[in-house]
Amino acid sequence: MSEAEICRIIIIDDVQLYRDSISRMLSKEAAFKVVAAVETSKDFWSVLKTEEVDIVLLDIELPSSGGQDGFEIARQLKRDCPEVKILCVSRNTRSETLVEMLDSISVNGFLDKNNSSLGQLKLAIEMVMMDMVYTSPWLKNKMFALKGIQELSNTEYEIMKMLAMGKTAKEIANETFRSENTIRNHRQVVFSKLNCSNIAEATSMFMKHVFLHSEEMDSLPNFKRKHIESLHASSKK
Repeated sequence: MSEAEICRIIIIDDVQLYRDSISRMLSKEAAFKVVAAVETSKDFWSVLKTEEVDIVLLDIELPSSGGQDGFEIARQLKRDCPEVKILCVSRNTRSETLVEMLDSISVNGFLDKNNSSLGQLKLAIEMVMMDMVYTSPWLKNKMFALKGIQELSNTEYEIMKMLAMGKTAKEIANETFRSENTIRNHRQVVFSKLNCSNIAEATSMFMKHVFLHSEEMDSLPNFKRKHIESLHASSKK
């Protein structure tokens, strides 16, 4: 394999054991060359001045004492070095983190550090280097559900919550003091926003959202937080 075909990698992570182990494992692969494994943004930018780099394996939660965090590094890389690919490898998989990194900053991939094997890391690097976006499978589901749910209005969310609890259009109409036709119309709008064709599909997506986001309850709007709390309570009966 020629030097031009080798993928040159920088690892940025504040945990030395992780840096050293990933660096050692990737260095065994003929297709990869780890040019540096650093702890801080200062060290990273110093290396980038002297080394050619194809991809950065970026942790997000770097110590403030070291300079920039992962968000700031990613933004600056996209602005100043757009040819360098960014693969986030982090335990921080909160919804707002995924949206910021994948949608706002447009990094090239996101790997859940807690639930990824070396094989998945290698696959992610290879896909990113082929100009594809790689996201850990369960994070894809989380992002898809989040985007659909975020489009629902307060009323639509309330109706979807009651549908997920097994209530009929007539029951929902009686409880919300609306007509059945109004509820059916809202139901169709919900299906459209969630890209679902029936109640079973919509309920499945909605419940995935509920349980995937239960750890983020404090960051949800009040009306959604209350609905999720009541759904959790119902599921335990």
